[in-house]
Amino acid sequence: MFELTGKQKRILRSLAQKVPSTVHVGKAGVNEAVLKQIDSQLEIHELVKIRLPAGDPKQRKAKAAEIAESLDAGLARTTGRTAILYRPNRELEAKKRIALP
Repeated sequence: MFELTGKQKRILRSLAQKVPSTVHVGKAGVNEAVLKQIDSQLEIHELVKIRLPAGDPKQRKAKAAEIAESLDAGLARTTGRTAILYRPNRELEAKKRIALP
């Protein structure tokens, strides 16, 4: 999993406020199709908000960490049913990339 510092997490959380949830995980849970969709969104945007299904908060946090680890992304935050993932993409244009300290 891609490790983020506290300062980087704060920056990503502030940027994520303007980003809509692009991936919704349904009752079926995380499967290969959902992982592919999250992976493609990370390739395009670097920062993705995911809506997780209702349930135990500890299970949601564990599921978000599992998703981040399987996609080699950083987990910026899990709040309620929303998880924020970040993975840098060096192939994007410089002005489209998210600059982190």
